[in-house]
Amino acid sequence: RYRIKPEQIECVANRFQLRDTILFDTCPSHPNCDEKTLVSPFRTMNGSCNNAHPPGHTPWGLPKTQYQRALAPVYADGVWTPRLAKDGGQLPPPRLLSLSVVRDIDVPSDSDSTFVMQYGQFIDHDMLETMESKSADGLPVPCCTDDGNFLLDEDLSHGKCIPIEIPKDDPFYSRFRQRCMQFARSAPSCRTDGRLGHVEQMNQNTHFLDL
Repeated sequence: RYRIKPEQIECVANRFQLRDTILFDTCPSHPNCDEKTLVSPFRTMNGSCNNAHPPGHTPWGLPKTQYQRALAPVYADGVWTPRLAKDGGQLPPPRLLSLSVVRDIDVPSDSDSTFVMQYGQFIDHDMLETMESKSADGLPVPCCTDDGNFLLDEDLSHGKCIPIEIPKDDPFYSRFRQRCMQFARSAPSCRTDGRLGHVEQMNQNTHFLDL
């Protein structure tokens, strides 16, 4: 209608404040930190008031707040729809890419033990956990049938799924006649800038190490 290109959506939507929409009441409120809390030698468990921030701004490090991006997203519609290939078609299925690029070969390391991997996982999961989209009742969103096949398009109209296509000759899943791999999209987060724009993803952990 307005002939706005996907790459222009962010610029246009950013002119509108979230507080002026019905979405504002769905976002959590955050405390305004007083001087006593900010200079306290003790850190709060949920990350609130551990960093100084202007009144009304989302504090750093809180759970259920957005991740920070190094690069802008490339949504197909500029807001939410998954990105497309340069020719406008669908990107290759992730399972096909993993089978083509990552070989299932046992190659022991001469320098690193399994502890390196485990400690890396420990650090990562302590600070990061992306929240998945849920159904209206709070249950996981079904993106495939129970027997591993694709749902009908009308069953996916909510947009919370990107089911992964499994090749017919998959070396593992073909034994079970499974063609669909469950993949629910990450839950959207309220933007920390208080404006409308492209969807941001949510980290449900505190953003610091709880060692």
